[in-house]
Amino acid sequence: MQKDLLVTLANENYVDQAKQLFSSVYWNAGWKGDYLLLAHEIPEEKLTWFTQKGILVHRCKPLTQEKSYGKLNSVVLDKFYLFTPYFKKWRKIIYLDGDIIVRASLDQALKIDG
Repeated sequence: MQKDLLVTLANENYVDQAKQLFSSVYWNAGWKGDYLLLAHEIPEEKLTWFTQKGILVHRCKPLTQEKSYGKLNSVVLDKFYLFTPYFKKWRKIIYLDGDIIVRASLDQALKIDG
């Protein structure tokens, strides 16, 4: 049976927010699936906390050489990695921005088809 996946995205400036998000999902939601950080140019030493906790780290190569693409910061474009073949191994994927705290179960979100 395939597991579900919870994903957030961070660059070096948002590592603490990603930690807080994953902690809130673990403690408040009781998440049973996998956790994954889309890491945009984060130094390896700052990824240790995630890997020690069993959180998968997908190191994103920038999709553009520009720091911004129109009104979007180049970091935001890394969300497109969710549509690559690597992510087909999970049954369902929930992406959450790193600036939130989860306060309850996410199980209802897993019941949505589409």
